[in-house]
Amino acid sequence: MKHEMPKKRLAYVALNGQAQVVEVDLEAWKIVRRFETDKGPDNVEVTRDGKRMVVSHKSAAAIGVWDLEKGEELARIPSTRRVTHGVAISPDSRYAFVSNEGIGSESGTVDVVDLESNALVSTVGIGLQAGGLTFWKIE
Repeated sequence: MKHEMPKKRLAYVALNGQAQVVEVDLEAWKIVRRFETDKGPDNVEVTRDGKRMVVSHKSAAAIGVWDLEKGEELARIPSTRRVTHGVAISPDSRYAFVSNEGIGSESGTVDVVDLESNALVSTVGIGLQAGGLTFWKIE
């Protein structure tokens, strides 16, 4: 019988002013890794399978996709608006949805990133001041 070690409970925190995301071990309550990012990391989401991390770069108008096992950035994708904001990942860990705020009278958008190809595959126009987003109900 194969014995598997329990996975560590981890949290990821965006350090906006330092252009970093830190990985925190919640049992030891200490930082175990640092990821150097583009400027202004704002929101962070990790796939359910724990393989990818998606970071919105509010100051850089970009979306970062990271391989957590290797600890390296796989892609930095320009967002469709200048103020990249919220991140939600589909339950199957396939797509990331990133909200983007417009500036002034510019409407917001939601960018859809395919986490297999690490490419922007769709954009949906939405109203003003698009903020965070989440999946509410999935059937």
